[in-house]
Amino acid sequence: MAGTALFRTADGGAHWSEVAATSDATPGSTGVIPGGCDALTASFSSLSTGWMTGTCLDAPPPFYVTHDGGLSWAVAPLAPLPAGFNEGTSFPPTFTSSETGTLLTEDDVETGITTSLFGTADGGIAWVLRSTSVGAPVTADFLSAQDGWLVSGGDGIGSSPELYATGNGGRSWTRLNAFPFDGLSLDFVTPDVGWAATDLDQTEDGPPYLVQTDDGGRSWSAVLPRLANPSPSP
Repeated sequence: MAGTALFRTADGGAHWSEVAATSDATPGSTGVIPGGCDALTASFSSLSTGWMTGTCLDAPPPFYVTHDGGLSWAVAPLAPLPAGFNEGTSFPPTFTSSETGTLLTEDDVETGITTSLFGTADGGIAWVLRSTSVGAPVTADFLSAQDGWLVSGGDGIGSSPELYATGNGGRSWTRLNAFPFDGLSLDFVTPDVGWAATDLDQTEDGPPYLVQTDDGGRSWSAVLPRLANPSPSP
């Protein structure tokens, strides 16, 4: 199993130094990232506070937190989660303010794949389960603490992804439509206007695309990007 190392730069990327690495040593020790899971990714909300997410086989989704810039990491509990894990994946949390944020997990259990949405209202000190839905998470975007959109992989057996919207922080979702786009990123700038585009981090086949909605995601139209000429030098 490949390990994970975290590096830090203080000069805009000119130089990097290792801060911590996966180890079987006691979690929380200086320089130790808890071992046993794959594809760990770090995301920080400040210079000191950050989280690690990734995939665990035969275990719940990994979720680790640091409050000292990545020097030490502790398990941040997520509960409740569906029982009977075959594999669990967590995705980097996103914040719409310094206090409010959301976190998605993909839970592969005996009954199938589900998406769990957790929310925080205290800057990530506590995460509360808000909803669970059928299908794997494809992408999500929250415009505010209340308004968000989620693309789920349908029933996980070949159906098209589906787009859902929430106006209460993810506690309940309304299905808007089938969403026949794979490997995408989602970005809303108002409750009505948003875009979906090919996510270059994904590996799904198909041509690149950019689509736009002006009715909150109920309908979408293709957009042909046009690059403006560069501004003349002063």
